[in-house]
Amino acid sequence: MEKTIEQTKVWSELMNRLPKRVPREDEYLDSRDGLIHCKACGDARQMRLGESLPWEPNPVVSRSCLCEQKAINDRENQRKEAEARWKTKDLRKLSLMDGRMLDAKFACYTERKENAEALRLAKAYVEHFDERAKEGHGLMLYGTVGTGKSYTAACIANALLDKGVPAGITSFPKILELYEGPMDEKAEHLKDLMYRATLLIVDDLGAERSTDWALEKVYDLVDFRYGKKLPLILTTNLTLQDMQQEKDIRYKRIYDRIFEMCCPVEMFGTSFRLEKAADNYDSMQAMADEEWPGLR
Repeated sequence: MEKTIEQTKVWSELMNRLPKRVPREDEYLDSRDGLIHCKACGDARQMRLGESLPWEPNPVVSRSCLCEQKAINDRENQRKEAEARWKTKDLRKLSLMDGRMLDAKFACYTERKENAEALRLAKAYVEHFDERAKEGHGLMLYGTVGTGKSYTAACIANALLDKGVPAGITSFPKILELYEGPMDEKAEHLKDLMYRATLLIVDDLGAERSTDWALEKVYDLVDFRYGKKLPLILTTNLTLQDMQQEKDIRYKRIYDRIFEMCCPVEMFGTSFRLEKAADNYDSMQAMADEEWPGLR
């Protein structure tokens, strides 16, 4: 488009009607480039567009200086941090962490010689979570009932929450309850968080009802996180042999994904719950013997 006298005249009249940009108290007009600069960082708060408009060479427009750009970035980082905190709060609504699970810490861990390796791997996972998460790698804690799988998973979750990592704990039965209820805005929000949480810990794999519908929901969750490289930690009473030799194609496709995503970590020993029950019984017997020694 060629410049014309008429276009230049119209543009000049428009520009003359606009108020001229004058430096504020925190600014100055630099005589070298004719642009307004920031007193704090010295960077220009104006820029020339060059020959972008055919009838007005080098028009001047406003821009953010370095310190303004930093303030914008700081506000965005604060927004993201606040969003992460709210995500963490919402994820706790899905959580099974109540009572002792809320207080589950590695520092309070009841160590067993047979589970020393499992504890070491759990701590290493927390320590190197960023690199593990980048590849979508998780853990599968498996073993008999009461060996501390859920407690170990809660220790991992709390350690990562302390670092500001959004981590949620739920169970497959609880996931199915979420789907069975009314799918209102709140349920959709929780479902989305469950799918997209930085780390999701799912307790008690194998406890879900073995219907096609239930297994499809379990597979959808596992497959989604697998595809997005989002880490998953699972606990289960199943053995590796149970899962590896599974013939039912509904379960097999779930387990195949899990083996690719999660490092299997076996937990050994007798049930903590049975040991606690035995201790409670012995304590009651001792109290009774002291109070009524001749009644045994």
